[in-house]
Amino acid sequence: MVLDECEMCHGLRCHAMLKRNMNTCVQNRLKDMRVELQRVQRHLHKAYWYQFELTCKNWKEPWHESLLDSQIAMPNNVLGYWFIGSIGDAPKLPVAILEIELRECRRAVAALEEASTAATDWAPGGQKYERLLRSSTMVELYDSWHTKSKQEVVKHVAPAANTSSSSTVLG
Repeated sequence: MVLDECEMCHGLRCHAMLKRNMNTCVQNRLKDMRVELQRVQRHLHKAYWYQFELTCKNWKEPWHESLLDSQIAMPNNVLGYWFIGSIGDAPKLPVAILEIELRECRRAVAALEEASTAATDWAPGGQKYERLLRSSTMVELYDSWHTKSKQEVVKHVAPAANTSSSSTVLG
């Protein structure tokens, strides 16, 4: 059976249209998420430099002392700036929050990259579909049950076959 047609579609080729629509939707989301990932990476890079400036303001020789009146700014993509002012007054930035956001963006990109081939991978005949058919827990349970059933049948049939063959020989 061709994947693009089935008995329920009556030749309307719904599967091909559905695959195309799913792929377009996932590709658009993936493109947007990659843009978001780049935005978070740039923002985190700026945050690291901001934190470095705040950390090194108290360093002594051989490092040059920071002038506490020097201006520093930490941009924020939503509000404009998180802080603008002197290094002496600048608060620490919770970089861990941005690191978590970066990790989540990377996970989302990986999941969308995986989903971008789902329409063909999980459809009948696809690689993941075939792997699922061979390795799922239910298949293993069925195979185990089927093997045990065969063994039980052999156990019950074998003694009956031995008695019936011996009776035919005697009789």
